[in-house]
Amino acid sequence: MSLAECTQFEKNRLIEVKERRTSMSKLKKSPIILPEKYYHQYFIELLLFVQKYSVHLMGAAEELFIHDFHKLGIDAQCLFIRLSNRRGPYFRLDKLKYDEISSLESAAKELEVLGFISRELDPDEKIFKTFTKVELKVTYAHLDWSKQTKEEAILQLNESQDYAPILTQFPLIEVMRQEVLEFLKMLYFGRYKKPMTEFVIRDIGHIKLERLDETQFTPWFENRQEALAAFKLYKLNSLVRGALSEIEALAIHDALRVIPWEKYLMSPKTHHIGDRLFLLMGKQLERETAYELALSYYQLATKHPARERQIRIFHRLGEVEKAKSLALDVIEQHWNPSEYLFAKDFLDKKNIRITRSTSKKLSQALSIEVSLNTDQSVEYSALQYYEKLGFQGIHGENYLWKSLFGLLLWNQLFDQTHGDYHNPIQRSASDLYTKSFYEKRKGEILKILKSFRSKKLMITSLEERFEEKYGIANPMVYWNPKIKSHLIQLVLQLPFLALKNILIEMSKNLKDHATGFPDLFIWKKDEYHLYEIKSPNDHLSSQQLFWLNFMQSNGIHAEIIRVNYRTETPRKKSP
Repeated sequence: MSLAECTQFEKNRLIEVKERRTSMSKLKKSPIILPEKYYHQYFIELLLFVQKYSVHLMGAAEELFIHDFHKLGIDAQCLFIRLSNRRGPYFRLDKLKYDEISSLESAAKELEVLGFISRELDPDEKIFKTFTKVELKVTYAHLDWSKQTKEEAILQLNESQDYAPILTQFPLIEVMRQEVLEFLKMLYFGRYKKPMTEFVIRDIGHIKLERLDETQFTPWFENRQEALAAFKLYKLNSLVRGALSEIEALAIHDALRVIPWEKYLMSPKTHHIGDRLFLLMGKQLERETAYELALSYYQLATKHPARERQIRIFHRLGEVEKAKSLALDVIEQHWNPSEYLFAKDFLDKKNIRITRSTSKKLSQALSIEVSLNTDQSVEYSALQYYEKLGFQGIHGENYLWKSLFGLLLWNQLFDQTHGDYHNPIQRSASDLYTKSFYEKRKGEILKILKSFRSKKLMITSLEERFEEKYGIANPMVYWNPKIKSHLIQLVLQLPFLALKNILIEMSKNLKDHATGFPDLFIWKKDEYHLYEIKSPNDHLSSQQLFWLNFMQSNGIHAEIIRVNYRTETPRKKSP
């Protein structure tokens, strides 16, 4: 495709976009109205799906929950769903208002009989927090409210555990069986405490989802043991994250040290969940200078920056040989460019501090001078600079490369044969940001890229996929009306083999390699450049350095441009 054809294509595309926007504006005039008890439909959909695809992961508690739930009347079911979706665990029936439920009191009695709510509350300061300060002041008039806040009064009341006066006047109910419900929801969503609003988003048209084959859904977990381990780690992570705002990490460690982690870290999936907890604890313990304990958590983790932090701590503790040994391990098999670069720079050090690789690369960069304008970004200023030199261009960054990947490898992203799609509202493969994504699909990815024997065939595939899938949610594609013409220009300008190599490299580690691409893509006739734009105080990230080096090694014109600002002297007004 010639540049002239590309320009004509853009004109045609603008007409198409205008027509599409007109049709979409008409649709907006007729908003989708959900049924009155829409949330009940979603809840039943979730339960039926779990029973169909994950029954082997359920135990007696989950089976009894579903059995008892179906014994409830519709109103009681609706009330439980409403309460379970709200922050609790305590509620006042006199404060609840749901027009679609005919009798809240009758529904509540039904829930109480089957153990979904309880009026018998255990002592808990959260009971007092359910009421307003005015209600507490009237009920507990003997307290000196003029000299203390509500929080201070609650502490005093909690010490006395004098709950009877307030509960007699304003009875509370407590939502029960929440943990069983959260486990069932995890079996559907694959995550802990995922909101049910995902169904709403699907049905009111905020997103279009790719159609998935329901016969190929697989459970999130291999067996009940793995599911229980995942649930335990999710809960621990949530509890620790909440506790760290009030309790020191050392105290939390005392509670965690009795946990047999090997019992829960049984698979890559549970390791991934545990990593969040280990990195969080390691970071907090470092802040409290408990370096040996921080090491123990970092050594459990399988995610960056766990090994970088270990190297730093070993070095801080004077255990230089351990630090060097681990750095060599990182060099040999690194998790991402950031830890590789850190290990490389660490091993390069001797008795004096050397310049980091990123700083060295930045110091060698070309520079341009632009007018200082606080109303626009440094990238936009650079783009204007090159437009004055006759270039066309865009601030593309990750948008270009992710969209190229998402459109050309669409079928591989949504291939269900690898067992990584687990429910009908899933927007991407569950292994998308893991190394197994490429390992499972390597043959298919290489085959599709090999089938593009020319730039024309690649462009044809882009056009067809764009028209066929426009607007469908894809984690790699930014649906912008101009994206197709920008991608066509990218394919036309860059070395063909290099384009394929970039897509292969991205697929090996999408978590890290889907970011860090150069800011600007500019071109004129047969000349093009990819520029990473840096302001005077900006730094170069490890991921940006990775892609600059990778592109240069593949014959792509990719460079850093340092932008220096000049201050314009105001023109004197004519007398």
